Order: sequence, then structure tokens, then C-alpha cells
Amino acid sequence: MRMQIAVVPREFRAVYDQLTRWRRTRRPGMPIPAPLWAAIAAVARRHGATRTAHALGLDSHKVKTVMDAEGHPRAAPGPPAFVEVVAPEVSSIGVETERAVGYPLGG
Repeated sequence: MRMQIAVVPREFRAVYDQLTRWRRTRRPGMPIPAPLWAAIAAVARRHGATRTAHALGLDSHKVKTVMDAEGHPRAAPGPPAFVEVVAPEVSSIGVETERAVGYPLGG
């Protein structure tokens, strides 16, 4: 059985290489260092958390959490979804009904 070599897109190569070096030299249970997380977050801001996590072999939820902690800008809120319009007070209201053929009912 042949071992497949991961194909890493060019935009992730620098961070991928840093992460690979760290993985080779770390002790088990050692967390990813903050500067490396900052580099991962920067790449994820440009290319998306899920795509970055997949390319680097990381958990996408963790990448999203780090992006938020690093100050990932949120989209600006859009216009309101609901606007209430208050009509002026009216002393009387009249309702007219018509038959489907166009002439008034009851008259």
C-alpha cells in the first residue's frame, strides 16, 4: 500500500510548513504556540476557516474560535428586517366589498 503525499494549496504552504515543523518537534500534549495560531488565523481570514482547517489538518471549530479571539471582523449589520409604520389616528373607517364580477355586495 502506497502512502499518499498531501497536496497543499500554495496559499497555505508557508503556514503548513511551520505547522509541520512544530508537529515534528513538539512533545505530546503540547499546545500549538500563540504565534503559530496567529499565522493560522491570518490565513483563515483570507481563505475561510473551514478551507484553512482542512488544508492544515486542524479542527475547523478551533480555527474559527482562534479567528474570533484574534479579532476577526464580523460583517456589518444590514438594514433592519422589520420596520413598523404607525398610521395617524382615524375617527372612522369604511370598508367596501365587491363581488368577483366587480359590483358592490348588498346594494
